Parts: sequence; C-alpha cells; structure tokens
Amino acid sequence: MDQIPESVVAFLAAQCGVSPEALGRLEKLAGLLDEIRAVNVQCNLTRILSAREFWIKHVADSVAATLAAPDLLDRTVRLLDVGCGAGFPLFPLVLLNPRLDAVGLEPRKRRAAFVESAARHLGVEARVRVVARQACEAARLPGIRGMCHVVTARAVGSSARIIRDAYPALAPGGRIVLYKTPRAVRNEWEEALREAKKRCLFLKRSAAFSLPESVGERQFLVAQNRQSAPGKSIEQ
Repeated sequence: MDQIPESVVAFLAAQCGVSPEALGRLEKLAGLLDEIRAVNVQCNLTRILSAREFWIKHVADSVAATLAAPDLLDRTVRLLDVGCGAGFPLFPLVLLNPRLDAVGLEPRKRRAAFVESAARHLGVEARVRVVARQACEAARLPGIRGMCHVVTARAVGSSARIIRDAYPALAPGGRIVLYKTPRAVRNEWEEALREAKKRCLFLKRSAAFSLPESVGERQFLVAQNRQSAPGKSIEQ
C-alpha cells in the first residue's frame, strides 16, 4: 500500500485543518490508486500514476477546497462535482467528511462506470451518486437543481462556463468552487465576473498557495449566492 507522504500529511493537517481521524479515512485512497493503475490502460483515467504525484496532485489538491469552503471539513453538505473523472475531488472530500453526500458528474460513460465501481470498493456508494451527463443538463435534474451546497470543478473548463452551466444546481447560500492556478484566475476573472453578476453571485478569489513540496501553485475562484456571507478565507 502506498502511504500518504509526510509532506501531504503536514499540508492537510496544518493548512487545511484535517483531523487525525479524517487523515486515517483518507488512507483508503491508496486502494483507489491501485484501481486506477489497473484500469488506466484501457480507460486512460489519468497520467498521474506515481504514488507521490497521486497524493500531492490528486489528494492534497482535492482537499485544498476546504480552504475556500471550510464546511466541507465536517458539516452536512450536498456536493456536486462537475467532471469527476477518476474520482477527484469527489472521493477525497467524501472520505474526509462522513456528513457529505455527493453527486459526481462524468459524461464519459466508461469513466462514470469506473467511479461507480470505485465508490463501492471505498465503501461510500450510499453517499455517492454518479450521473453520466454534462453539467448544463444535470444541474437542472430533479434532486440536483437548487439542492447543492457546494459545486466543485477541477480542470474541466473555463470558469465562466462552469458558473453558467452549474448555477441552477446551487442551493440558497451555496457556492461554486473552481480549482485554478493563479495564472488562470488572472486570465479568466473578467469573463467569470460577468457570468457571476448575471446570476447575482459574489465572485471571490482565495489567496494563492503552494501544494506540498512546491509542486505547483493553486488558487480558487468562488461564486457564492448573495444570501450568505463569503467564507473567511476568501479575499476580494
């Protein structure tokens, strides 16, 4: 089993506020890496197959969303993950918080089938629903429309498009959390701001931060309903 590197443990505990108990639950993701390696030849889930990169670029990166949405740590949350691919950030967030229920959107059917299988192997199938549709369709489905407290999107398209497509899924006070690099935030800010304003959403950006071992810089864009105040970690 590939253990969580100490650099990742330190990042999750010190920066993200992950408890020792929650860190223990995240150890199950080593089994997910084994599944990805086995399936990747046929399905091409991800290019990240080394244990070190897996824990940093997939797991730590996924859990970093708690910097923008601290309620993901331990509150009752309904999550919509747009383009969940091989299961990120979906599975790290579901394992992190036993009070989180999630819908994973993955329009590619073979990948959607993998996520469903992985959910069973991780023992979280009761809290994970996989929908093989695009966000613009799925966000309007019964059981999703107007019911999601947090919408995540990681490496699946422009900020403006995700805001436009996923907005119908937001519950009152909900937010869309977009995983970005600082460069992408600069490039996409104006267009994303226009889309947010059309829907009466606040658009905020987090402080930039580094992933463990200085693998890369990350920053979040957060589009939040005006019915609730921006999170403490979010800066204008």
